[in-house]
Amino acid sequence: MVNAYGFLSKIFSIFEKYKTSVDIVTTSEVSVSMTIDNNSCIDEIL
Repeated sequence: MVNAYGFLSKIFSIFEKYKTSVDIVTTSEVSVSMTIDNNSCIDEIL
């Protein structure tokens, strides 16, 4: 993720594609963690 322009945008576009809301996001230099309320499309998202 370091110096990766548009990295989070690409991640969130996947959630948008499957109409899944992200509740909480935390980021660090090397990781992104998030929680979601609806896991019906989790296999497709992964």
